[in-house]
Parts: sequence; C-alpha cells; structure tokens
Amino acid sequence: MSVLLVVGGASGSPVSLDGVGEVVDRKDLGRFWGVVLVRVGGEDVFARGYGFEDERLNPIEPSVSLFDAGSIAKSVTAAAVLRLVDEEKLGLSTTLGEVFGESAGTLADVTVASLLAHRSGIGFQAEEKLDAQAMASADSLVRAIGTVKLGEAVFEYSNIGYFLAAAVVERVSGQPFEDAVRALVFEPAGISPVGFVGDGSVPEARGTVRRRMPPAHRTRDAVERFDIFDYPWNWAQRGATGVLFTASSLADWFEAIADGGWLSASSRNAMLSPGPSGYGLGVFVDRDTDGTVTRFSHSGSTGGYEAHAAHYPLAFDGAGATVVILTMQTGGAEEIGAAVRRIISPAPAKPLFVGVYLRRHGDFEEDGVYRISENIDWRVLARYVGADGGRRIVDNRPTITLVDSERGIWPLMIRLDADRAEALIEEINATIQEIANDPVGGQTRWSKGITLIADVRQFAVGEHGQVTLDGDAEISVRVEKHHQVLVVTQSSTGDELVKVMMGGAESRWLQQGLVEAMK
Repeated sequence: MSVLLVVGGASGSPVSLDGVGEVVDRKDLGRFWGVVLVRVGGEDVFARGYGFEDERLNPIEPSVSLFDAGSIAKSVTAAAVLRLVDEEKLGLSTTLGEVFGESAGTLADVTVASLLAHRSGIGFQAEEKLDAQAMASADSLVRAIGTVKLGEAVFEYSNIGYFLAAAVVERVSGQPFEDAVRALVFEPAGISPVGFVGDGSVPEARGTVRRRMPPAHRTRDAVERFDIFDYPWNWAQRGATGVLFTASSLADWFEAIADGGWLSASSRNAMLSPGPSGYGLGVFVDRDTDGTVTRFSHSGSTGGYEAHAAHYPLAFDGAGATVVILTMQTGGAEEIGAAVRRIISPAPAKPLFVGVYLRRHGDFEEDGVYRISENIDWRVLARYVGADGGRRIVDNRPTITLVDSERGIWPLMIRLDADRAEALIEEINATIQEIANDPVGGQTRWSKGITLIADVRQFAVGEHGQVTLDGDAEISVRVEKHHQVLVVTQSSTGDELVKVMMGGAESRWLQQGLVEAMK
C-alpha cells in the first residue's frame, strides 16, 4: 500500500509511507494474521486486517476485532494510579503499608511509584507464592507476596508489581478493579470499545480466537483455539495483562496518553519520565538528548496473542504518529513494529560508532594487537538497546556485532546509518563476486570462521577494557589473498584500527543479516 501525506499545511513536505504493506507481507511470506494500524496526525493512513477472527470466517477488522494486548495493560494500570494521585487519594510516595496495614508484611515500605517503575525489589522468586489462595483476592495477594524477602531496588521487570498496583487501585478507589479503571481511565480518556478478559463480552466488538500450540505437537496444523474470554482472570492477571482492545481503540489509548488532557501535567510527566532503564510509569520511553520524548511504547504477549503499540510525537514534522500491531501469532508484533518504525521515524544521521570490548586489561598482545579467532559469530540487530553505567542507550540504527558465545561477550560492535549499511551490503556483494571471478579464488575454499584483529595502540583503553571510536571512522570491505576482510579505518590518519577476516559463509551471513535488518 502506498500512502503519500502532506504535513505541516500547504508548505509541508510530502511523506511517503510506501513499504508498510510490504513489511507485513514479508512476515512469514504473507501468512501474518492480525491487524496493523498506522495513524498520522489523528488520521488512519494504514489500517488493515489480515486473516479471520474465528471459524465463522469473520474478517479481522481494525475497529471491530478484539485482541488481548498482554502487558500493554500495564500502561492502563499506571494511568489508573496516576488518576488517583490527581484526585489526592494517594501519592506516588504512598507505601503499601499505608494502604494495606500489617497485611503488607515485607512490602510495608514499598512505594506505589516503585511498583509502577519496576523498582520495588520484588524478584521472580515471588512467583512461587502465586497459588490458588493468593490469586483469590487483592488482600490474599498482598498477604502472600508480603512474605517474600525483597531484593535490591533496581529495575527488574515485574508482573507481580503490577498485580499489586491493581490491588492498590481497588483498595483506594473502593471499587472492583475493572469498574475503577473504567471510571478513572477509559471514560475520561474516551476509549471504546475496550474491556477485560473477565468481562465475558465487550459491546461493539467481536472477539478473535486465542491460538495455542500444544507442547507435544509443534506443527502449524496442531493449534488449539479458544474464545478470547476463555482464559484465567484472577489476581495473577489483573493489572499486568488481560485488557482487550481493538487496533483502533489501542491507537486511541496511546494518543490519549500523548494528549494527556485527562491527566494532570505532573502525572503525565511522571508517566513519560524514564529512569536509567528507559521505563517510565507503564511505558518504555525514548528521549532525545535535550529531554524531548521521541517515542513511548509497550509490547505484550499472553495466551495466544502478541501486541505492540508505539507513539512518535515528533514524526511527520510534529504531526505525530501511532503504530499498533495485534496478532494471534507468535513472534510477529515487535518484529513488524521495528520495521514500521524505520519508515515512520527513521534514525537521524550520526557518526559511525565502533566499540572494541576487551574481556579484561591485558587481553591484547604485547604489540598492542587484540586478536580473537574462535567461537565468534556475526549478529546483526535492526536497532541497539543497551546500557552504559546504568544509563540506557537507544540507537535506532542497524548494528553489527561479533558475539563470543564461549565467554559471553561482544568483542566488536559497529552502529551505522542506513546509507552506510546499504553501501556495506554492496561492497560485500562486490567482493564475493571478485573472489568468485578470480581464476584462483574461484577454486579456493574460503577460510572457515572469523578472526578479529584490533590495533589498540591507537586508542585509550577504557576502564573495562573498552575502546571506542565515535565519529572519526570509516568501514569498508575488501579482498586480501582470496579472503574477505572488513576494515574500520580512522579517517583522519588512515590507520586501520580493526580488521575482521571472514570466510564465505560468514560473509554471506553478514550480508543477509544486514539486508534483513534494513527491511
């Protein structure tokens, strides 16, 4: 599907959304079932259903077909808590001891904010407390988890933290959780149709079927199908999952977060202010260096469904864009979302980043050369998400890494713009052809494996045996003695700082990985 937009009025520049349909069609060679919606400036510019809702062969429709959005429900729970804050019924610094009294046990000093930010110290070991009795009511949940010894209050993604946040909503509002969320969030934000797994139905919507593959039969034909409401709904679901949206109503929800008129300015800012991990309250948040929000998002996976939703406030000259993918399949929503992101919000041009990561000081040889030639493989990422000293790094550019599986390190990372990635693909193809056409090279078996050689004499080695080059670098591929070599060169001096010698299979894998990452 080709869409041409003109944004910013008569003087606005045309923006093409060519490729969105192709992105979906490429997923499993056109066998994607679900819905994809792209909204720009409040207008649906791409909204298409794929496949059928159920055995009655109702076609999937963006505004009617209902999906379980999984962990995207956390954004709803966080919003309900913030609405209670706006009503001055609690504060983000309110503790569970203040809400539940002695029942809170070890949770007495845990704050509401720490639950929403996944920084409560409630680790995965707490899941063993989720027996039938614990899941029966909000109070029994709090008592059960209140026996757990808390860990360090650092970021650790936690469903249990959001179960407890839902319990806070129910206790403080004095209403069942579902009724409270409708009154606090969906009604003032104007979100419909929407509901919960426990509702049994959602007016003006049709449920899709849950698709689950039995463990003993991992074939496409051995799929069990269930009604969307035929799923557990208890205190091991509320707050963290189980909110049912259509694609249109989920887009409405993320645009309501962006607009924020139904929240106080302080609550909206708290929701979209990420900690070092990049998580705000209920959503992941990307910010520019000046603090401007460039994207907020969340994904979900639960009981036969996957979901992804993201809002880009600055896209299309500030018109803003929202992307929603809902599917009854495994491994589709985030993959499609990442590909559509590169169309909606392409990464800005930045200097080439090269990082050589040494396991420890002294890993390099006496002459200043660092060499590794065993158990390393190429991995190509469509974007890089990582951390540096507790600071979250998000770089939406294609990223090439070498992975040392034996030692669990990435000895080389290169993040590069799309145009450089495309040029690198062309160079790889050209050198492959050069070797194939050479009378000797065409008959020579390419060397197996990959050898990384880095001349660290040109670098100041960092605290953790890390050397980086950001800005003053070029990357190229050439042939040396019928072998292919990837080279990183320091532009100002011409010094070859990094060389990666690779065999034919590895070269072709790198080329294929880059092509896939660029889609």
